[in-house]
Order: sequence, then structure tokens, then C-alpha cells
Amino acid sequence: MAEKQKAKHEYIVPTKMINNPMIFGKFQRSQGYHTLIKFISRTSAALVNTTMHSEFEISPTVQSLIQLLDSLNEAIDQNAPEEQKPGAVRFGNPSYRKWFERMHEIVKDKLAIILADFPGAENEVCVYLCESFGNATRIDYGTGHETNFLAFLCCLDLVGVVNKNDDRALILALFQRYLILVRRLQLDYRMEPAGSHGVHSLDDYQFLCFLYGSIQLGSQGELQPADFPKQDVIDAHKDKYMFLQAIDFISKVKTGPFCEHSNMLWGVSACVLWDKVINGFMKMYKAEVLGKFPVMQHFYFGSLLRLEPMTHEFSRPI
Repeated sequence: MAEKQKAKHEYIVPTKMINNPMIFGKFQRSQGYHTLIKFISRTSAALVNTTMHSEFEISPTVQSLIQLLDSLNEAIDQNAPEEQKPGAVRFGNPSYRKWFERMHEIVKDKLAIILADFPGAENEVCVYLCESFGNATRIDYGTGHETNFLAFLCCLDLVGVVNKNDDRALILALFQRYLILVRRLQLDYRMEPAGSHGVHSLDDYQFLCFLYGSIQLGSQGELQPADFPKQDVIDAHKDKYMFLQAIDFISKVKTGPFCEHSNMLWGVSACVLWDKVINGFMKMYKAEVLGKFPVMQHFYFGSLLRLEPMTHEFSRPI
């Protein structure tokens, strides 16, 4: 991004705008929606023919972002879950709220440094990152929070602090580190699944790891969809594939047969081709996450991701 463009762009603190179903109807025609979809497609393309062991360059900016997430992970140690009495509520350890406050402090301080060359950008971008770790009132986490992390990555690209050359590192290093962090949050603080449909949902908490992970598996050709529920396959290949890491996590936190506790994923394993799986996941993400008012009513819009209708003028705000 040119210096002239940086200087004239006015960043704003994002706000919630989807106040009712009628306004939500505008979202799928908006600049923000199409920008997110385009970013998913672009980062997905960067994962073709990769595994988690693939070599890629990590820029100083991406490395700083990884260190930010590492600091948030350390903050969990500093705000250890409280011991709760027998019979206490099933979900939600109050210590999460202390971690949440500390998270805001760390994010604000770190992003001010990372985005120092883009005055005002940190106030807009940090909202998406802070919203990506769950809700402190309900102590819950779901695919809407994960979508905020996607929006955070997308905004970094729109600002210009990262670019297309960073796509592989953004997903295989930074998003991967994010998944490790939020899985720990879910377990340590016993976070409630936000808006989960139980066995009728793909997963209680995540979605994008399955979409991105299926692209890895589909392009490698090493495994077929029918293979991923098999424990021996998971154990042998989970270090290589994001998808199998997600399946492994589910297998560890849920009890009973896979076909019962993860019926929708079990159904996915019946597909013959990964291309069908990938296309199905993309349609499902659009319908069940971006297409649901209860999820997207909590989304924020600013100068980078806008609710205005998609036009050529708004195709890229900066």
C-alpha cells in the first residue's frame, strides 16, 4: 500500500450493525461478506499440496503475531482456572473473565507495535482479534468467534501489513497457533459451545479447520474421506494434517462411537471425493455460519469490512 493511500485512509472503531433480520438480509450482498469469501478462497488456494510440515517463509510481522498468541497462552497460566465445588455449573470457569481482561491489554499493546506504520489501524483491527476468543459474559465460544479471527487476518491484509505472499504462513502457522490456543481455552475454562446444534453440527466450536484441512487432504491424495474417522489413521497422520488434528481433538473430548457424537462428520466420510467435501464445506460455512442471523448479529463493521452493498468502488477499501 502506497504512503499516500496509508495517509488518507481513515480507520474507525467497528460497531455492530446487524440489529434485525431485515438488515441481516443486506449482509450477503455487502462488501464485507464478499471480501471475507474472497479471502477464504485465496488462502485456501495457498494450502494446495501442503501438509503441516511444509516449508514456508514466516515474515517478521507474522512472527510477531505468533508471539502475540503465545503471550495470550502464557496468560492462561497466570489466570489458572478456579477449583469449583462438586455440583457447580457444567460450563464456564469464572477465571476466564480475568484472562479475557488480560487478553485485551496484551492485544492492544502488541497491535500498537505491529501496526505502528498504519496510524489508527490498531483501533479497528484489534476489535476482531479480541472478539475471536469467546464471550466473557456467557463464557462461551463458537464459529462466530472463529469467524472474527478470519476477519482479523483479512483486515491485516486489507491494511497492508501482510499480503498474498504470507497466505500459507497465515493459515499453517498463525491460524494453527490460534486453534491450539482456543482449544486450550475451551478445555481449561470449560467454555460452553455457542449456538451448537450438538450432533447435528459439524463441530461444537470450530469450522474453518475442516475447510482448510480438507483442502490439504484433497490435494495430497494420501487419504480418502472414508479414512479420517479411523483411529489408526488419525494417530499416524495427525501431525501432518489440520483436518486430522481437529478429528483427534474431538475424539479426545467426546465419548462414545464417532458415528454417534459426530454424526455429521461421519456422514462426510461417506463421500468418495475430497472435492465434494470441500465444496460442501464451503456451502455449509456460507449457510450455517455467515448465513445465520443468530451468529452474524454479533459481527462488527468498520472501514475495512463494510455493510454497504458490494460495488466495484468498495471491492477493496484501501
